[in-house]
Amino acid sequence: MFTDLKKLQVFVAIVEGGSVTSAAERLNTAQPWVSVQLKQLETMLGTLLVERSKGKLVRLTPAGQKLLPLAKRMLLNCEEVGDQIRALTKGPHEALVLGFDPITLYMPQRNRLTTQFMELSPRTALQIS
Repeated sequence: MFTDLKKLQVFVAIVEGGSVTSAAERLNTAQPWVSVQLKQLETMLGTLLVERSKGKLVRLTPAGQKLLPLAKRMLLNCEEVGDQIRALTKGPHEALVLGFDPITLYMPQRNRLTTQFMELSPRTALQIS
């Protein structure tokens, strides 16, 4: 399974920027790191993705042409999923209503357990009735 999205981001940045140097500037990183990421991606896939001349992108190889739309789609899907996950964590708080026997009101164990629960579930609004 392919698990290194950073290498795909680098590949797309190289193609969109037209060179390794431009990709490094866009990614706010060093040019050698970008070159290494591209080389590792090519090694992982077992094929050249771009033809280069003195650090410049000359053109995509057939494999690079096939990978580009897939890489863009995968990165977009990951971004969308990330947005959805962030939306879930910003959603409304859940409410939990607990009923306690009044005789347990002053039992330290009940208070300790309640406190531990709240520490483990900070997004839950606890209502005791």
